[in-house]
Order: sequence, then structure tokens, then C-alpha cells
Amino acid sequence: MSEYQCGARKGKSTREHHFTIRTIKEVAKEDKEDITAVYFDKKKCFDKMRPKETMKELWLKGIKGKHWRLIYKLNMDNTLIPITDLGECEPIKVKEMIKQGSVLGSVISAITIDSLTRIMNKQKTWNIGDIKINPLLFQDDIFAANKTKDIQETVNVIQTFQNLKRLQFHEEKSKKSILNGKRDEPIYINGIQIERASSHKYLGKLIEERSIEKEENKERIKKAKAAANDSLNFINRKELKNKE
Repeated sequence: MSEYQCGARKGKSTREHHFTIRTIKEVAKEDKEDITAVYFDKKKCFDKMRPKETMKELWLKGIKGKHWRLIYKLNMDNTLIPITDLGECEPIKVKEMIKQGSVLGSVISAITIDSLTRIMNKQKTWNIGDIKINPLLFQDDIFAANKTKDIQETVNVIQTFQNLKRLQFHEEKSKKSILNGKRDEPIYINGIQIERASSHKYLGKLIEERSIEKEENKERIKKAKAAANDSLNFINRKELKNKE
């Protein structure tokens, strides 16, 4: 998988993407570039992901022969039993599906979404030095950033990827943020304008439009000092000294 996909990979975590986003904001501020980011939310990714498309990506990654056939068979002829508050429902037969929660399910999903990088490598994107700022991927979460004047082109490519893989973005939950600059351009996905959000929680961290690292650090120092004072007060309590 490419370095842009950090999901389902040993040694990778959400911190890589959080650090990259912070770097993007700092470089954009230093270079005085208008940068807009889009957070994409997909509807039931595992349910809509087609096994034949995922198997094609595994083949392109070099997984062939008996291992390829075995993975395909593991995702064939499934029996689903919906469980409700009233009990179990009648079993449902599903010929093909990627099993969410299985050992290989998350890896197969990550590899399939990572194919977006192959498409983006052929497109013009914003560069920081020699590094292309392709969309950041974590499993099926997609974060795309580009110059504000070019961000719609990036979104168009991602929309094409959506259609190729038979996925569907959640237009109402997908948001945009201006990481630097004042320029605000309308952005559309599937014909619907993406709403702007001054802050958005991405992979467990709140990403603000304007850099607030100094304020965050001050708040953390304040909490650390308060915790240290509580600890000292506890240590200096007479009850503890008497026990000694």
C-alpha cells in the first residue's frame, strides 16, 4: 500500500495523518497559500464494496494464484442472520460480500481505497517540495487538501473513483474547511454543495480552520499544573505523614 494509506497497517496510526495535516497548515501559512480541505464520509462502505473490484486490486498488488483464490472463496456464499430485540430473523444468503470484522476484511478494504492514490498520481496536485499532497487515507476515511482554486478538480477525481468502485459518499456528512486564507469557493460532490465547517473531528482529533496549537498547549500546561498541585497536596497530607 502507499504511504498515504495508514489504515490496517502495522506501525501506522492516526498520528501520521494528524501530523501531516498540521504540517500542511503550517506550510500553507508560511507560503501564504489559500488551502481548502474536504473530509469525505461514505455510506456503508463494506456493504457497497464489490468483491470483484477488491479482488482486482489484490491482483494488481501481486496477490495471485492459490492465495487469491482462497481469499475469494472466503468471501463467497455467506449466510447472514439478522439479530433484533425480538430474536433472530430468517437466514439470508449473500453470494459475495467483504466480511466486515474479519481478519482480512479491513486489509482488503484499505487496499481497495488505496487505489485512489494510483489515480491521483496521474493528476496535478499541490506539492510541498518534492512531495505530492495526495488525499490522506485511513481505511475508508478520505481527507483531501489542495489549493482552493484547484480543490474542485481533486473532488471530481475522487467522485470518479467513487463511481468506479461502486461506492457512495454521504453528501450531508462530508464537510469542507479552509485551512489557510480567506478565499471560499463552492465545492460540489454528486451535484450537491459541500457544507463548510469551522471545525471537524477527523480520526478522533478536532481539526480547526485556524491554527490554535498555542492555545491548546496553554490549556494543556494549565491542566498539567493543576494536576501537579493536586498530587503535591495529596502527598503533603497530614494523614500520610502520620502513617510514616
